[in-house]
Amino acid sequence: MSYSKILRGFKAYERNTGRRHPLSLGIKDFKRAVASDPLTDEQSQLWIGTISVGTPAVQYTVDFDTGSSDLFLPGSTCDSTCSGHTLYNPSASSTSTDLGTTFTLSYGDGSTVSGEQYTDTVAVAGLTATEQTLGAASQYSSGFESSNFPADGLMGMGFQSISVYNAPPVFQSLIASGQTDSPVFAMKLVSSGSELTLGGLDSSIYKGSVTYIPVSQEGYWQSTFDSLNVGGQSVVGSTACIVDSVRRHYSLLTPLFLTFFYRELPSSSAIPPTLLRSINRYLVLKMLPPPLVQDSIHSLVTPLSLPFLSPSVARTSP
Repeated sequence: MSYSKILRGFKAYERNTGRRHPLSLGIKDFKRAVASDPLTDEQSQLWIGTISVGTPAVQYTVDFDTGSSDLFLPGSTCDSTCSGHTLYNPSASSTSTDLGTTFTLSYGDGSTVSGEQYTDTVAVAGLTATEQTLGAASQYSSGFESSNFPADGLMGMGFQSISVYNAPPVFQSLIASGQTDSPVFAMKLVSSGSELTLGGLDSSIYKGSVTYIPVSQEGYWQSTFDSLNVGGQSVVGSTACIVDSVRRHYSLLTPLFLTFFYRELPSSSAIPPTLLRSINRYLVLKMLPPPLVQDSIHSLVTPLSLPFLSPSVARTSP
């Protein structure tokens, strides 16, 4: 049997079971250059994909959130607030370990989740993180109940420095274990056909070259926004901004700015209030540990929004 055929078998095993074959663990080139996970757009607010957790692997849906760093799922001991979600049962997984530590996570909209921390095997798009820290929730606030939050849980894609668990997030674990060839992930955010790409870029869904800008403060994906002009008039000068997949826009885009934006945009009366949410975008985020190059952000936006953004913030080649 050829070596390449063995590798194909190992990858098929991982894809089908959600975990690596035991005989593949010592193979250095057993990694996927680019892995992808289809995403579902939930009202341009959440970007929901599928992961598997535990041994045997069980599938869950999660919201991939660049504005946080921790992974949580509704636990088997959760009360009625987790009704309608697929529950994570650590006792049913041979690879789970109870860390004996409780947690409480809070989010910008006031939603909270609390429970117990565990480690277990987590797989996303065929890439596997072993002994990954995650939370098994015992209680969801109303914001995470199934009537308001269709995903089972949430996976943070930020940096460890803002992790409540103080543990490496899933993507950092994948990098550290050599599961990816490149410390880059990207999100195609559209109403239909959205996608999370891990370990590189999908060149079929964008044009031109990628220009990276440095992260100014590690934790969130934070950088410095040079300026924002509408109709030749400066709306916002240099300021800090955060790229957050949950809201699909830079954090500096306040309601006050939106009012000005609509007033200055030609034929603004025909533009729906959800204009910025409807702008298709491909977020490219690179995570590298010091003392290598700085972590970087790049956002590729459609021509509709390009005239209003500084080229140093968002640019694609013709």
